[in-house]
Amino acid sequence: RGVKLNVMALVDSAGFDAEALAKGVALSDYELRPGDLTELKQLFEHATTFGSLIQVPEGLASSLPALKQLSETTSQDLFVSEALKRLGPLVQQAELLAAQYDAVVANPPYIGSKYHTPVLKKFLKEHYAGYEKDVFSAFIDRDLAFSKPHGRLGFMSPFVWMFISSHEHLRTRLIDKEAITSLVQLEYSGFEGATVPICTLTLQKGHVSGQQGCYIRLSDFRGADNQGPKTLEAIQHRDCGWFFEAVQGNFKKIPGSPVAYWVSPRLREIFVESEPVGKLLDVRQGMATTDNNRFLRLWHEIKIGSIGFGCESAVEGNQVGKNWFPYNKGGDFRKWYGNNYHVVHYENDGEILIDLVTRKYPRISDPEFVIKNRKYYFKPCITWSFVSS
Repeated sequence: RGVKLNVMALVDSAGFDAEALAKGVALSDYELRPGDLTELKQLFEHATTFGSLIQVPEGLASSLPALKQLSETTSQDLFVSEALKRLGPLVQQAELLAAQYDAVVANPPYIGSKYHTPVLKKFLKEHYAGYEKDVFSAFIDRDLAFSKPHGRLGFMSPFVWMFISSHEHLRTRLIDKEAITSLVQLEYSGFEGATVPICTLTLQKGHVSGQQGCYIRLSDFRGADNQGPKTLEAIQHRDCGWFFEAVQGNFKKIPGSPVAYWVSPRLREIFVESEPVGKLLDVRQGMATTDNNRFLRLWHEIKIGSIGFGCESAVEGNQVGKNWFPYNKGGDFRKWYGNNYHVVHYENDGEILIDLVTRKYPRISDPEFVIKNRKYYFKPCITWSFVSS
């Protein structure tokens, strides 16, 4: 079978005069309505911004043969002729976007919501609800629509979708409705000159119950030079220790359904059999100072006598001149214990901090909303970083 590769740069429809064309030709001869031209123009108004995220509505897709026929006609009218010239590329890109393919391969752009322009943010919320946190997530959904039933797809994307809560919608969709056939999780420094969390994966459109996928974990092999050779080694020697096979339905046994393909069957069963920590203990965010440069120091920057170690409350420490207290901020990966570097200035039971937050956020009536969970300070706890590998 031949392979058809469709690549083209989309054009915006700003220069297309749908009204002039509707007035200058007999649309009824082509079984078209003026609304078909207007809909086509509106569809590609931001084509260079949205790209192939644009989906052609079913009604307009059915009119594409007639629109193509119209675009191939000629006219002596200067304005109509110019409109016909601009119609052709719009019809061509609509045909490509309306089609489905046996195979889809993509390296979608990675743009987090922080960097979305207003028009892109609005478009994603309207057309890709649940996938709007990052453009790459919306593209995976779009590319699945490009694929025929049982078609094959290949992606290079950030691997954050495998784990974090903001991509749980995408993760659940892939686990429940599609088949993950293979995945290679690259090490953070897997590309020369870049430190990025990247994976490559292949999918089959349509869920296959009980099917095992193949996974390769390159986390322990630092550097771009190791990624390819270690991948080939894993394929050739599956008992190497970084090659895994997993049934994707098992991922749902862990809360949030992370794609934890390396987890042992026993560990998965512990999640099924045991109570989650959240049912046994209070799980809360710790202090947010809103100005770490002002309130935080490394412990060795402060007079040791002014640090309140072992205090059961800020008041207890403040009464004996202790205005700095140990603060679990986080830091580099530590397996069991560590990162005890910081102290926080918390004088008069946080009076200065509360005053700062009150002035900084005048519309917020309760500073607790910003500072977070003050009643839990100084209590025995288990802590971990908000962001961690």
